[in-house]
Amino acid sequence: MPPPTASRSRRLRRQLVERLRADEVIVSPRVAAAFTEVPREQFIPELLSREGLEAVYRDEAVVTKRDARGMPLSSSSQPAMMAKMLELLDLRPGQRVLEIGAGTGYNAALLTHIVGSAGQVTSVDVDPELARAARRALGEAGVRATVVTGDGRDGHPGRAPYDRIIVTACADDIRRSWLEQLADGGLLELPLRLDPDGAAIQLIPSLQRRGRRLHLVAMTWGGFMPLHGGDGGWRPPRATLEANRSGQAAQSSLVSISGGGVAGLSDVTARRLLAAVLTGEAEPVAHGMTRIGSSHAPMLLIYLLLTIPAGRRVAVQGGGRLGIGIVDRGAGGLAVLSVRSPWASGGDRHRTRTRWRLDGYGSGSAVAELESLLEDWRELRRAGRDRLRLTAYGSGERLRLRFAWGD
Repeated sequence: MPPPTASRSRRLRRQLVERLRADEVIVSPRVAAAFTEVPREQFIPELLSREGLEAVYRDEAVVTKRDARGMPLSSSSQPAMMAKMLELLDLRPGQRVLEIGAGTGYNAALLTHIVGSAGQVTSVDVDPELARAARRALGEAGVRATVVTGDGRDGHPGRAPYDRIIVTACADDIRRSWLEQLADGGLLELPLRLDPDGAAIQLIPSLQRRGRRLHLVAMTWGGFMPLHGGDGGWRPPRATLEANRSGQAAQSSLVSISGGGVAGLSDVTARRLLAAVLTGEAEPVAHGMTRIGSSHAPMLLIYLLLTIPAGRRVAVQGGGRLGIGIVDRGAGGLAVLSVRSPWASGGDRHRTRTRWRLDGYGSGSAVAELESLLEDWRELRRAGRDRLRLTAYGSGERLRLRFAWGD
């Protein structure tokens, strides 16, 4: 394997930026310049030594630390996801930025490049080991960013107010401390887990402070590890049905059904539904969704997450599909709207057509209920009211969230 050189690193950085520009992920000169100038290999040296420089510039997330159970604790996020979030953060030179979750320090380096020498970046991580490693990597790269050890859920009041706050791990709620430490008119961006029982899709809103409230101004979607106070933040969903394949090297999931809808099913019903989903024992139901493309896939699934009652909702993953479903416990039935697309499976989002399925398993009225929700969604789209509105407010430690659809 040839040794890395500065010229080869720069060439690979430029190629990555060109790909992200072609996919319309990077659109601004500031974000493009940051990804072009900041060498990622300085922040993930283990991957560099293990797989080489080309692996560093694949558009992939890299797990950098795991707990004793093998669950991921920290990672260097997928560059495309980082670029999306930086674009929505609308950074300007001279701004003060708080990053919650230092990780490897790579994102702090990108932030610092964008805000420039007149700006200020403070990154907080609850893990002392990760904070030390990020501080060392930033120092060796000559990046002027401050890394502190602390619980990011409390923010970092010592350097507030901030023009921008970016959270790089998913949260179940929005903390009042973040609102209080954000300058009026400033932006808070975070991955928000709408389903704490394990749905893969997370809403990533960019929220502007206006007085004592936060209002949605832009958003994207993705998947991040949970924000935590030092314990890794992982917890099993309330109920999960899962079929796995075990081998000598690793264990892989064939299909997973998780969420509140699974709780309360009898063992017989649970086994029957898991077997039906695993073997595909259902005929696709005609549902008129073929005209909804890849760009609308996440928003439709978010709509279902927000409208199906939590006690009857499930997330279904497996076979390259991601779906949200509703359970009819009385009759032991399940209906799932799932999507197979590059967006759901990690491939090229812009070159493959999204394929929807509405499947019914078992008996009961679940399919009819899900079809009714899909018709409501179509009505929202026809009326131009499929835009999500989100407001965060309140005086408690955790802000109240209000979702609505419309202009």
